[in-house]
Amino acid sequence: MPGKFKETAYLSAQGLQEFVERSAEEQGMSKSRYLGSLVEKEAASVPGKTNQPALVLHKPYYPEMSFVCSGVFECDALTTKPEMYKYVVLRATESIISSFRDIIRKRMKDNAAYLMGSCFVLLRTLIKGVYQKTDSGSLKGRYDVKVTLIRVSEKEWLKYDGCYDFFKIRYCSYYDLTTKAKAGSIRMLAPVFDDKYKDDAFFIPVYEFSTNFQRKVEGDNVKRVGMDDGEVVTYIILGVDHRSVSERFSILFGEKVNNGFRINSGMRQKVFK
Repeated sequence: MPGKFKETAYLSAQGLQEFVERSAEEQGMSKSRYLGSLVEKEAASVPGKTNQPALVLHKPYYPEMSFVCSGVFECDALTTKPEMYKYVVLRATESIISSFRDIIRKRMKDNAAYLMGSCFVLLRTLIKGVYQKTDSGSLKGRYDVKVTLIRVSEKEWLKYDGCYDFFKIRYCSYYDLTTKAKAGSIRMLAPVFDDKYKDDAFFIPVYEFSTNFQRKVEGDNVKRVGMDDGEVVTYIILGVDHRSVSERFSILFGEKVNNGFRINSGMRQKVFK
């Protein structure tokens, strides 16, 4: 029985035409049915290719560790809020690098080869703080920043076949992921494990094809910092900044009290548990 749909095939050479006629005859098919069977076999060899979901979420990626660092800041009286927020991110970055170097020192005591062939992703997942005005009118405050540390060695890169791009981790809410998927496109992502947040996460892009690890390490955004013994640590800082959503970045006006901060709503806010 003929199929419901019909397509015309143009063969480029007489030899190909003769091959189709001979193969169809050997299998007791018409030429059209024989060509159709070849197309069906090809479609079956790539299951789901014609009907793939727009979003594919892989299992959460478990980072090596997380840590929290803190600091203080002070701005002059003419500083605007956007300027203050940018300054807090700058100071937080300095605190992160300082804490990171301490972590590397401790790790290298137990494992001298800890740095070998590795690049570290320092993912700012949360920045919270408070500030107040001093008698002179300047702004003075403190902040806490939570950082996820991911050690990306060449071995770790190859473990995921070079398809996990740890150098382009970005934040997204699950709502945005599920409602803003573009028709005809396929996005594959792996959330970075974070037991504190359920509605959003930082996601690692997952590609169909592998990319070169060394080329990524040599990218413009990758930085280097020296250690006391002359070793050089390669790292990249990603994640929260002053443009992030308030659930991830907030610097509130208030005053410090025991076990937390009193903000202008009268409630106490404890930055991190």
